[in-house]
Amino acid sequence: MALRPARALAAAALAGAGGALLAAPGALGAAGTGAAAGKLYPGGAQALAPTPSEVGFAKLVGFERAKEPVAILRRGYRSGVVAWYQKGSAKVLTQAVATIYVYTTTATATRAWSRACSTCTREPAPGGLHAKAEAGTTGGVTTLHLVAACGNVYLDVVELDPPSPAAADTDVARITNAVYARATHFGLSSCAAK
Repeated sequence: MALRPARALAAAALAGAGGALLAAPGALGAAGTGAAAGKLYPGGAQALAPTPSEVGFAKLVGFERAKEPVAILRRGYRSGVVAWYQKGSAKVLTQAVATIYVYTTTATATRAWSRACSTCTREPAPGGLHAKAEAGTTGGVTTLHLVAACGNVYLDVVELDPPSPAAADTDVARITNAVYARATHFGLSSCAAK
């Protein structure tokens, strides 16, 4: 499978399939209004992990509390969770790993985002979302890696071996949408919330 350049693949992932990232009503609350202050997400990371059906995967093959982040991502860390999703057949198996961290402030989540994935390219994203991504192959396995931050919620998604670049775009966008829609539902009012 020929891969598009990382920038094009990541931009497509942020745009999502059939609509803009976070385009669901209220997905980022006041984020698009330019509100400088708002409410942070008050809960734990576990509540932000989407179900397999929310993100178009057949099953959740693993779910656990995340290990404390590495030192450069640790400042302000409150909680974390890792979810492993899987779909396809033994012949064409696609997996995605979503790591969600909740931080004490927007500044600490953004700081962690800026220090994560040094090989990723910053991408324009809607509603004040910070995003960067890279696409490529590792050991013959196609991957798409997206790191995002909105308010005090940090997200790292890696998809392994999608059947096509378009499928990777769709899957990563669905996971990102679901996590931030849940954060908004449970109290995050804006990516700019302090």
